[in-house]
Amino acid sequence: MIPVYTAQDIRDADAFTMLHQPIPSIDLMEQAAIACVEWLTHHTNLDLPYILFCGPGNNGGDGLAIARLFLEKARSFKLF
Repeated sequence: MIPVYTAQDIRDADAFTMLHQPIPSIDLMEQAAIACVEWLTHHTNLDLPYILFCGPGNNGGDGLAIARLFLEKARSFKLF
């Protein structure tokens, strides 16, 4: 089961990480995307179709990074 966090939970976690590990926001976004795709790779069937919806702002950036990584791994992933 994947935990569900509020937007404020994520902002707080991002701020904590950037404060305690000097890492630019773009690198933090890439690390999050890699972790997400790795989890999905090990816990789901990548041969099934996936649809990824991206919102605005950093969440959209996270989604696009995930989409890019998925395109490298999953044959059936389509980007619309």
